[in-house]
Amino acid sequence: MFAWNDSPADRCLLYLDTRELPNEREAQLRAALDQGYRLAVATPTPGAYRGHPLTHLIEAPVGDYDKAEEVIIDYLDRHGVTVDGVVAWKDREVELVSRLGARLGLPATSPAAAVNVRNKVRTRLVLDGVEGANPRYAVVRGEEELAAAVAEVGTPCLLKPAGNSGSRGIRRIADPAEAATVYREFRSHNGAQTGEMFHYYADAVLVEEELQGTEHSVNGVVTGGRVITLAVADKLFDRSLPLQYQNIVPSRLPEPVREEALDVVRRAVTALGIDHCGFHADVMATGDGVRILEVGGRLGGELINSHLIPLAQPGLSPYRALLDLVQGRCPLEHDDYTGRFQGFAASRVLMPPGFGVLDRVEGVQDVRRDPRCRDVMQLYGPGQEMVPPHVRFKAYEIGYLVAQCGPDEDIDAALADLLGRLTITVTKADAIERGKRLHVG
Repeated sequence: MFAWNDSPADRCLLYLDTRELPNEREAQLRAALDQGYRLAVATPTPGAYRGHPLTHLIEAPVGDYDKAEEVIIDYLDRHGVTVDGVVAWKDREVELVSRLGARLGLPATSPAAAVNVRNKVRTRLVLDGVEGANPRYAVVRGEEELAAAVAEVGTPCLLKPAGNSGSRGIRRIADPAEAATVYREFRSHNGAQTGEMFHYYADAVLVEEELQGTEHSVNGVVTGGRVITLAVADKLFDRSLPLQYQNIVPSRLPEPVREEALDVVRRAVTALGIDHCGFHADVMATGDGVRILEVGGRLGGELINSHLIPLAQPGLSPYRALLDLVQGRCPLEHDDYTGRFQGFAASRVLMPPGFGVLDRVEGVQDVRRDPRCRDVMQLYGPGQEMVPPHVRFKAYEIGYLVAQCGPDEDIDAALADLLGRLTITVTKADAIERGKRLHVG
């Protein structure tokens, strides 16, 4: 550990918003406030921070980088605020952190490197220089280029927006004959969305090989070019939705595969040039090796850094480490923490049995009383409609369960037992359409 020359109370950190899940947001705020930092938050939704003891709350359109930069700088100047570090918690704000860091002379990823991780086309081009990192891919800037790109990549393949994340806006092409129809629907859907993430770098689309294998994420931080790996997580997806619904830390991958994942991600992060930040690399372990799906220039969400890593490795807080790193100081002794876990931790999305209106969500209190349950967060209750993620993002996620067990226990069995105590029923969407049940509000 390093020694501070001043106390956290003498220092002010600037958050560019936080993650939206309430328990992740609370953990991010507490990481600073519990250490005594003065905390400023720039956000387009100031009401979300009502009741938190922030020193400064800046209403700013953080998705509009030009406007947000001027609003934030003007606020800091008018109030005489000196900022000691700037933090992005989501992909949307990664570029804004780089711009503010450059302007304020603070440790941050350079603006050029920020684009490397925010623009998926740039990511792929950079990773062409990292052996074994990329799947087959092609870049399409118009429908006239599509047929050749699909022929080059092969089917099935995926259409990916260059500026989005979290599986939003992705479409699958199963047959070359349907490519043009899927492409038009892809452009229409993404173009109609109001969120900024759908419109960054919209001039290009990635056509990418659909890989087969198991999905994982490598989580860590980078400071002064030093890549520090904190955890590898095992992930589960429902591709029919699509929805990632489970994470387990640490990974149960065979050691040679885990080491391969760590190696390719370390080389990728170095090549991409991000610095003084967290990173979250999604990878797939295939029969041909580990391939990188995407790299985020910020700590990952999905409760991995807020809950799973600290639960499975007590004493290691990615959030607190990040707050030091953005100030140019590193508290972490080791370059790799992935083999130091003392147990297992898992997060699981609570999903309904189908689309429709929630009737019952029962058994939550019984689950809470189980010592293996460390958190249950419920977002939706009876009377609310469950629809696919592409219709409304996160509208198929009733809530989240976090579980913990010892190193010799079965985390999958623990999850299954806890989930089995819940009763979730819905009125099916087709029944609603036929008017069998009225739904108001």
